[in-house]
Amino acid sequence: MEQRKNTPENVRAFAQGIVRAVEHIQNDYHLGTFAKYDSAGCGGGTNMSPDSYALLYDQSKTENERVDYLAKHINDGWRKELLPPFGVVEEMEEAEKWPGVPADYGICGFVLKGKFYPTSINVERTTHGQYGGMWMAAKPDDIDDTVELWKKMFDSFDRMVKIEMETLSYRNGTYSADLFVTSNNELKLRDWNLRRGGHSAPESLIIFGMPNYEMKMTFYLKDFRNDNVHFTSLQLFQIYTRICEILVNEHGIYMINTGLGYCGKLDSKGNDFFKFHVLVHPSAFIDYLTDNDDGERKPIPYKDHPDRTTELVRAVVTKVLLNT
Repeated sequence: MEQRKNTPENVRAFAQGIVRAVEHIQNDYHLGTFAKYDSAGCGGGTNMSPDSYALLYDQSKTENERVDYLAKHINDGWRKELLPPFGVVEEMEEAEKWPGVPADYGICGFVLKGKFYPTSINVERTTHGQYGGMWMAAKPDDIDDTVELWKKMFDSFDRMVKIEMETLSYRNGTYSADLFVTSNNELKLRDWNLRRGGHSAPESLIIFGMPNYEMKMTFYLKDFRNDNVHFTSLQLFQIYTRICEILVNEHGIYMINTGLGYCGKLDSKGNDFFKFHVLVHPSAFIDYLTDNDDGERKPIPYKDHPDRTTELVRAVVTKVLLNT
């Protein structure tokens, strides 16, 4: 499909199309909506969640007010010469597994002779509609699930594969999709695809029966030191390597070798930085009880895993930098 140039007139026309789709679903179907202005975006960078972009979904506002709002947002955030080929407007689902964590599952596997074989299942953490990490499980009780729920999801995927085997002639290959589990235990499929996605590294630990938590983070060196010391690229690499060694050996936090796991010399704002893309062993999420002295250990709540992971990595970064 031919893409339009990124001009103020085209941006407004594009925004108007999205707003009218939102209004159509709201007014004709009486459903909540969720929009993103780039259908090809990964990780939710162009998602516009109702809690962050309330005016877009506010039915008390005029169409022009909503279009003006969305057009400004696109103009501020989209820097490419051409506009996205498609925007997407979906039915909004309210689903929660743990407090503040939507029941947004990723099911992965492969198809062999028209039968679905699952390889992994995860619950994704989203914040304001953007991907923030995932819990990858080896068995249902790793994430406080039931065997019945997993069987229901796998059976649904097996039925989907059988239908698509006939209509699409897809009998062998990768198969994955995301789905919501609603409050009345319905499965709502989304993001169907035939690619591996970002699950390969966490799945490598599932082979050994080890559940894990995956997330990304960035730290700027200026937030850790008050001096004017500047490191060379080689020094940054050596410091980063030392940090990673400590994380693996002392905390069970593993680095994933991707473009989001590296150290950098001067970003666009002139700041040196470290980026980490990590897999966390469950042992990192065990605490000692504070209300008795018997040394009993218990896992911290799932909702606290992102903060715990960030705290552990930040502490190691601080330790290494203070001794450099």
